[in-house]
Amino acid sequence: MSYVRSHRTPFLYFAYREGVLLYRKDTFYFRRPMRPCNFAKALCDARTYFEIFLPLADLAVKTASAGSPASPTERRWSAFMTAQAGVLYYKILYYVYHNRPFDSDDPLFLHERMRTLSTELMLLFDNSCTRGNATLVALKRFGKAAFGELGFEEHPMELEEHMTRVVRLGGIVERCCRKRLKFYESLCGE
Repeated sequence: MSYVRSHRTPFLYFAYREGVLLYRKDTFYFRRPMRPCNFAKALCDARTYFEIFLPLADLAVKTASAGSPASPTERRWSAFMTAQAGVLYYKILYYVYHNRPFDSDDPLFLHERMRTLSTELMLLFDNSCTRGNATLVALKRFGKAAFGELGFEEHPMELEEHMTRVVRLGGIVERCCRKRLKFYESLCGE
């Protein structure tokens, strides 16, 4: 509770202002925030982070798709850059919404944290019994194994499928972040 009280991020501000206490509801008084969050600072931080790291993630995707699928060395490089771009997109989304960096590079964990922000994001990596989707697992493996395992090999068509999903992830993240930045702009005048 002290951690939540000490951090004045926009996410926690809205949780306090609009949230409903579920745990210990009978014994704990839930105080609403007395003063508003500094949305001008949040906007400045989020926009700076977004403008610095989104082009880097886009560059990583372009670098990944520039390699020749015939060369195993370039496929290895493409797999690694695809994983890095996917993780970076998720970290950008987290920072814009929570106004603080995320300390994990696990795409599965990042997706679990951020998937509810957009139905497109949930559907993009949906793994159902009729249509298997192992992109997040593959990205995690790419990030570790592309330079660590001597026998790392990925089929070019599978790699292309994962890259296509990461490109779509980038578009979803960009739209969600721009929407959140506009929201911060509208709250700066309050």
